[in-house]
Amino acid sequence: AIGAKNIAIACKKNKARLIHISTDAVFDGKKGNYVEKDLTNPVNVYGESKLQGEKEIRENTDDYVICRTNFFGIDPNGKNFFNWILNAIKEDKKINGFTDIVFSPLDTKTLSIMIVELLHNDYTGILHLAGDPISKFDFIQKVVKFLKKDTRKIIPMSVDDSILKAPRPKNTSLSNNFTKKILKSHSSNIDQWLKNNQDEIMQLIK
Repeated sequence: AIGAKNIAIACKKNKARLIHISTDAVFDGKKGNYVEKDLTNPVNVYGESKLQGEKEIRENTDDYVICRTNFFGIDPNGKNFFNWILNAIKEDKKINGFTDIVFSPLDTKTLSIMIVELLHNDYTGILHLAGDPISKFDFIQKVVKFLKKDTRKIIPMSVDDSILKAPRPKNTSLSNNFTKKILKSHSSNIDQWLKNNQDEIMQLIK
């Protein structure tokens, strides 16, 4: 939050446009399909810190866009949700998939295109950059099926039965209806993304 504040102050001083990446975790997950004007209510410290960052930006600069999102992609260092799935497949491990955690994943390529478009757009405020709503379990299933691997390795479970220390909001899916009015670029679904990146994905599980 302090970092976001400092950048906002610097942007205002230098008359620079600020594109800030926030998160769907600013919501409590009780409703889902959140729009930009919905009330925020984070349930963990991560969400609280990101929300405070949003507030600092709004208070300290004028030309900004706060992009709430939940992104995925291929990380060369293997440190994200998608690579975690690939590693489990590669090592033939069982994968716990939360059936009651719903999100709106957006691939990093599309997110990058949207950010560049926002740099040349005159919109100021909050935008939800989101893909189609899907549960973590169904997301994992799509990846495993696409790679023609054994879906019986995916264990459906509730986040309530997990050993995660921090509480997790259950349905943080975001509505992108307003974003479609602002931006020309639109998100693709997970099925299309898998097809578009098939060669790179197959290399990672060899």
